[in-house]
Amino acid sequence: MVALTFSVVGAIIGESTLAFFGYGPQAGDGATSLGILVGAAKGAVQTGYWWLAVFPCLMLIIIALSINFIGDALRDATDPRLDRGV
Repeated sequence: MVALTFSVVGAIIGESTLAFFGYGPQAGDGATSLGILVGAAKGAVQTGYWWLAVFPCLMLIIIALSINFIGDALRDATDPRLDRGV
């Protein structure tokens, strides 16, 4: 169960990376990705619209950290070898 949460984070980051390089869902297909949003904002950062790239990157970090924290909490809750001090 814990390894699954870490695999989910890897899949999300992998999909975003592939979408950033153009191998994921395309922009007009109706599907979206954080990688598409960052890729579309590449040119906007140079013209001064930095927030168009920062917020999708920040959301990707928040999603990855949240899922990792859930995996850590699951490990802490289900590990029988963990001394709880009770």
